[in-house]
Amino acid sequence: APTVGRRSDGTTIAVGSPGADRITTALAQVLTAVAGGGLDWPEAIARPRVHVSRTAEGAERLEYESDLDADLAVLEASGALPSASELPRRAHHPSSMYFGGVSVAVREPDGALSAAADPRRDGATAVSPP
Repeated sequence: APTVGRRSDGTTIAVGSPGADRITTALAQVLTAVAGGGLDWPEAIARPRVHVSRTAEGAERLEYESDLDADLAVLEASGALPSASELPRRAHHPSSMYFGGVSVAVREPDGALSAAADPRRDGATAVSPP
């Protein structure tokens, strides 16, 4: 699911992920962490993720990486997240491959290249000088 974007300063990105129905949520969470959260690409890609899935019976279920347990409890207590009885949950281990494997390549306005790969997969990056 490649997504390409360009900032007004000329920075160009190509970002994508395998992951079936989890592609959209993985990319949205990473892009939001960079654009709205001020994180750099490796930090944004490595952050824990969530996804709302549908069970075989058609019910919704919150899928999440278990290092978010405390955050989910705070959100539930504040009323910002439905209780587990209203929205069943399934925890996955931290950095679970279930949540895809986001990779990004960035070209800066000066032509410099950088890249980042998801630690959930065996991703690696290498950028050679032009």
